[in-house]
Amino acid sequence: MVFVHGFGASLEQYREQLPFFLEHHDTFAVDLLGLGMSDKPPDVTYSIDLWSDQLADFVTSIVGGPAIVIGNSIGSLCSITAAARSTAPIEGLVLLNCAGGMNSKLLLEEDWTPLLKLVIRPVLSLFDFVLTSPSTRELARSFFENTRSRENVNRTLQTVYLNQDRVDDELVEQILRPAKQDTAFDVFCKILSGPPGTYPAALLPAVQVPILVIWGSEDPWTPIKGPLGKYMVELAQQRGDVQMNVIPCGHCPHDDAPDEVNALISTWLKGNPKSPQSPP
Repeated sequence: MVFVHGFGASLEQYREQLPFFLEHHDTFAVDLLGLGMSDKPPDVTYSIDLWSDQLADFVTSIVGGPAIVIGNSIGSLCSITAAARSTAPIEGLVLLNCAGGMNSKLLLEEDWTPLLKLVIRPVLSLFDFVLTSPSTRELARSFFENTRSRENVNRTLQTVYLNQDRVDDELVEQILRPAKQDTAFDVFCKILSGPPGTYPAALLPAVQVPILVIWGSEDPWTPIKGPLGKYMVELAQQRGDVQMNVIPCGHCPHDDAPDEVNALISTWLKGNPKSPQSPP
């Protein structure tokens, strides 16, 4: 089993999954390049393709055999991309509130009205300019400093978690620690101004492995009634190898409702003939 985190997070956010599944499974977790406690080279073009290649290499070289890949948010999108485009032995996916893209440019790919897209496009272009132009670098840095402040991180987590008791000091520190590393600002700008990646709906037809989808009903970032949430519901209705579960939590089901998520994954693994099985 390989766990992949979302944007702004790290493998530490799987604090309730790693010890749980380690009891009976070979369990790994990876920090994506530029995020978590991984290296943060400032001269790299960060993208979903880069991270999916990293994930595929990790499964092939480090895991060294068939793997179930579990991803949250952009970690889900990286997992889908790796399964669709690489030869890595990925034999199942668990998607936890899958993201539609690496950043807000995904809105141009989703099924919104032409008028809304017309309004969004210049806003995104202006945002790109602020993040990438030398003349606005100090403005971008000010935005970054505000984003990584303890108060803002705590407030943001409270927005995306339904169970407020889970937003504790440990979680806040998990988010803050990588953001304090050298070159974190450069990586932040590159990720938010980079390509969003291929939309999941364009990739999933090529992914012919069992898929468990777990979606938080109260997610404000990728709402279940949004374009991607609706697509996932329809996909589960159309494909017998896709199981969809909507549970009461926010954008990070694994940490917001860990007991329920662990139970769902465990049950799914037992019913998946390709999954690593627990010993009797």
